[in-house]
Amino acid sequence: MKKLIIFGDSILKGVIYSREGKMYKLYNGSLTEKLRAKGVELLSYCKMGLTVTKAFPFVSEILEGTDDLRGTDVLLEYGGNDSMFNWKMVSEAPDGVHCPVTSPDDFAATYDRLIKKLQARGANVILANLIPIDPEKYMNYISEGLSRENILRWLGDISMLYRFHESYNRKIYDLAAENKAGIVDLREDFLLAHDFSELLCMDGIHPTDKGHAMIENTLVRSFGA
Repeated sequence: MKKLIIFGDSILKGVIYSREGKMYKLYNGSLTEKLRAKGVELLSYCKMGLTVTKAFPFVSEILEGTDDLRGTDVLLEYGGNDSMFNWKMVSEAPDGVHCPVTSPDDFAATYDRLIKKLQARGANVILANLIPIDPEKYMNYISEGLSRENILRWLGDISMLYRFHESYNRKIYDLAAENKAGIVDLREDFLLAHDFSELLCMDGIHPTDKGHAMIENTLVRSFGA
């Protein structure tokens, strides 16, 4: 049986944001069963809030003692948390200089190290691109209880939220090309959907049940063939 290992953040963990009570729940999907039916054993190690810098030691710990990953597909999905800012600080100092959680250079360098670490063990490394955010929903979410006016002043326009997130997505493609790694395109189906607003939760980041079902179908097509 083929083996697929997934390391990612809350997106591939299946997290759904519920505005009611501001709670999170998990998508009740059947990816494991669908892949097993196609002869693929799935091991998923996804953790909410992981950046690539936090992921590096996490992945290393999980794989400690595992030297041979030949014949194993390893899917990596990071970048969304890396591209975030401390919106409270932005709200309080809209004319200041603010840096993302992980700088673009650190993101690329650390992700590159992680890819090479896995490839050195023989893994077939595949990178997931980033699903798009909904900037209007995300703006409402990050500005709740803060100064929307100040955040917008610092951004310049709401679409900057989308553009900055997209810049990290582009780095993922660059990293894949530089390391001869594969890409799983989770993004295109979201971009082309006429019901896009139904695919993302009220926080503008996490997929709804419908969005997660779309991701699940993409993963089955990509790894169950």
